[in-house]
Amino acid sequence: MNSLRLASRTMERKASQGTFASSFEKKDIKLNVETLQNMVRVTSQGWLGPLLRHCTITSIIHPKYGAGDNASECLHLLIKAFDNLKHRSKSGSLVSLHLRVATPTGGANDGFNGTDVVCSWQTIWEAALHVFNTTMLALYESQLLVSKHLSVFGNVRGCSLACDAFLASIHTPASAQIFRHLKELTVSLSASYGSGAEDQVGPTAAGVGAQIQSTYSSLILKSILRLGHIMPDLEKIDLHWYNIGQFTANAPIQAAASQECSDGMTFANLRVCGLHGLYTSESDLLHFFQTVRPAAVSMRGIYLLSGTWASIFKYFARADSAVTSYDLDDVHEGTQLVHFDVPGTSNFSYLGGNVGPSTLKRQTTQIKDIIGYRFPPGRALSSGKVMRYIRKKRDEFGPPCRTTFFHG
Repeated sequence: MNSLRLASRTMERKASQGTFASSFEKKDIKLNVETLQNMVRVTSQGWLGPLLRHCTITSIIHPKYGAGDNASECLHLLIKAFDNLKHRSKSGSLVSLHLRVATPTGGANDGFNGTDVVCSWQTIWEAALHVFNTTMLALYESQLLVSKHLSVFGNVRGCSLACDAFLASIHTPASAQIFRHLKELTVSLSASYGSGAEDQVGPTAAGVGAQIQSTYSSLILKSILRLGHIMPDLEKIDLHWYNIGQFTANAPIQAAASQECSDGMTFANLRVCGLHGLYTSESDLLHFFQTVRPAAVSMRGIYLLSGTWASIFKYFARADSAVTSYDLDDVHEGTQLVHFDVPGTSNFSYLGGNVGPSTLKRQTTQIKDIIGYRFPPGRALSSGKVMRYIRKKRDEFGPPCRTTFFHG
C-alpha cells in the first residue's frame, strides 16, 4: 500500500511538469455548488490544483430561473477555493480572471456550451451581477491577488454589468490590495436599470435618453481617472458601454453620483486605451485623454452629444501629445456619423453624393497629420443596408429588446 501511495505521488509530480500540467493552468469554472466543491477538493490536495493561473468564472443562465441558486453556498465554496490558491500556489495569485455568463446545454449534467436561448435582458444582467458580486467578495475574503488581467464580461456580446455595482466594489481599500499589480482591465458596463428614460428605437436615438446615458458616461470617465489609486501599474484599459435605453434609471444612483470625482493619481504606465459605445461630451473626452495620456487609442461607436471632435483630433496631432496610434470607427457628432477626409469609400451611398470612410487608422509617420472630417450629405440610399447596420450596432451597444436572443 505504501509503495502504491509513493508511486501515485511520483506520477503526480511528473504529471505536474510539461504539457499535462499546462491543462490545469487554465480553467473555466461554473458558478454552481457541484463544480465549486470539486474546485475546493482539487485545490486543497495534490500538486495539480494549485497550478491554476488563468481562471474564468461563469454564471449559467436559465431563461426561467435566473442564475442565483445557492448563492451563499457558492460564495463560501469559492472563498475556500481562492484561499487554497492563495496559500498553496507558488505565486499566491492568479495571472488573469475572466467573468462571463453562458447558457446551459439542457443535458443531464447541466453543462454549458454557449447555446442560444430567448430570455429577458434583465435575466442576463442579474446573472452578471451575481457572478461579479460573488467573485469580488471571494477575492476580498481570500486576499487572492490578480496580477495581470481582469475581464468583466469583456468578450460577452449582449451582457454588461450595472456601473453602480462596479464602482461600489472597485473603489475600495480591498480592491487596492487585490489589484495593485494589475496590468490590464477589460470591462463592459451599463447604466443602472429601472423605469425612466424615453423609449429608444435604435442606437442613434437622441433626446432625454441620450442625455441620461451621457450623465452615466461622464461619471464613468471620471471614475476611471481615480483608478490610478487602485491599479497604479495599469497598462491597458478597454471600456465598453451598453445603452439599456428605456430601462435606464433616470439618474445615477445617489451613492455613485455622490462619489468625489477628482482626477486622482495619474497612470504612470498606461499605454493602451479603448473606449466603445460611450455617450459623452467634447470637454469630458478631451480632459480624459489629456489626463490619462495613452499612446494607443481605440474608439468605436462613440457619441459626442455636445461640442465637436475638432479639439480631440487636434490633440492627437499635437507634437506634445503622447498618442502614437489611433483606430477610429463609427464615431458620431450629435447623431451624425463622422466621415473622414481620406481615400476610401463609405459603407453607404448618400443622396447628396459620396464621402470618405467612417473608419480611420493611423500610426507612426501619419499620426501627426490633421484629421479632417465631414457629415453625410443627405440620407442614405439603401434602406436595407442601413437596417442591417442598425441591427449590428444594436447587438453590440444596445438598447436591448424586452426579450433577447442570447448567445453565451
